[in-house]
Amino acid sequence: NTIAGATTFLNTGSVTLNNEATDSTAFTGGVTITAPSQVNIAGTVQATNATISLGDAGTPIVLTANTIISGNTAGDITLGGSVNGAYTLDLNTTGTTTLSNTVGNTTALVSITTNTGGTVAINGASVRTTGTQTYNDAATLGADTTLTTTNNNVTFNGTLNSDAALTPRNLTLALGTGTLVLGDSTADVVGGTYALGAIQITGKLDLNAAILNGASAAGAASITVSDISDLGANITTSSTQTYSGAVTLSANNNLTTTSNGSISFGSTVNGDATGRTLSMTTNGTGDTTFTSAVGGTNALGNITISTDVLSAAAMKLAGTLSITNTGASSITGIISDGASAAALTKAGAGRLTLSANNSYTGATIVNSGATLALSTSGAIASSSSVAANG
Repeated sequence: NTIAGATTFLNTGSVTLNNEATDSTAFTGGVTITAPSQVNIAGTVQATNATISLGDAGTPIVLTANTIISGNTAGDITLGGSVNGAYTLDLNTTGTTTLSNTVGNTTALVSITTNTGGTVAINGASVRTTGTQTYNDAATLGADTTLTTTNNNVTFNGTLNSDAALTPRNLTLALGTGTLVLGDSTADVVGGTYALGAIQITGKLDLNAAILNGASAAGAASITVSDISDLGANITTSSTQTYSGAVTLSANNNLTTTSNGSISFGSTVNGDATGRTLSMTTNGTGDTTFTSAVGGTNALGNITISTDVLSAAAMKLAGTLSITNTGASSITGIISDGASAAALTKAGAGRLTLSANNSYTGATIVNSGATLALSTSGAIASSSSVAANG
């Protein structure tokens, strides 16, 4: 069906757009449905570079089959009411797609997908699907938001921001065994324009673009990941970073907290290949904790840590372990060489205690004002030279 010109439905009863997934209706001048009791939608509904606006906040939108809503390039799409129905929903426009209300809260969608080139405003606080959620365009959060899947991925392949600087929005992911994928290129920065609040992930993390605001400010308040993480970009938060599962560095990585936030790893940390560098800074009173081995499978390159209190287990690296700490700190595991010699440089006023029989063969350098304590005679291998600077 093709309906010429701009179309407006003013009735207060229900409106049905198509019945089957194979049905198609085109509104060449766009379509506006103001405030009906319900919108039932299926198949393909499209406009020719014109607006599609379905209902207001009190209008339930029910998918009765797999659905495609298309602005046919540039037309904006606004879904005013809650959206429910156990079907797929594709939203295609290079204009702005606005999800004004909850999606899938009563009956979860199968999946939701937006196309590339536009923007999507997730303003309704909740999107729930049994399958995947894929946002291929730039996304903004207009409220604290929870995204839920049944063991499936949520993917943002564009930038991700809050809607304003003064309203950092929390993002909660309930993914089961699924993964939050952030970015398919380094340009897809999270919080680059307006920082997010707390990012809390029940599931896995695959990070391919930085969480960063501007050159050095926090892109989010904090981040927590319950499962494994693949860190392919830098992360700057104002508060804590907590990685409960195993972490793989798929790029040289900088992790920073700007305001007394701690960084903790509940499992192993490895590179995807030998030699990945790791630099960590917890400004203020933030601490750094490595519960399990670092570099045990794939040794890291240089590791640079500036923190209050450092607690670490075994560390294997081909490069310099540079530690600047202000609080009493300890490395209880073995520091060992990777493919080439590891070295240790200690700075900062806090004491650092080595309590294992370390095997690294590079130099040990203690800077002026720093204290390196040895709790065992084998804490520095005989093959490692020792020097005090200053």
